[in-house]
Amino acid sequence: MLTKALSGLGAESEPGQAILTALKALSKHVPQGATTPGAQQAGMQQFMMEQRQKAPLLAALAAMRGGGAGPNAGGPPAIPPPAGGAGPGSPLTPGG
Repeated sequence: MLTKALSGLGAESEPGQAILTALKALSKHVPQGATTPGAQQAGMQQFMMEQRQKAPLLAALAAMRGGGAGPNAGGPPAIPPPAGGAGPGSPLTPGG
């Protein structure tokens, strides 16, 4: 929670400096990488809530791009083959 508040306030501001000081002081009492089961569950719930909030926006963006998960999703459109093909006698065939 403090890191999210810090990103909103900015580390250069006075409240941001106070948050940094608090984080440094708290980190001395918690081993590196240690989390409680409650903190893990709260983090997962937060993640899931954020994903549910983003889902409608991502769906709208995919719809604007043309539906999303096709073979060229997110890339340039495919180049159609030339009319008449490139068979023998075609100007597209070398020596033809």
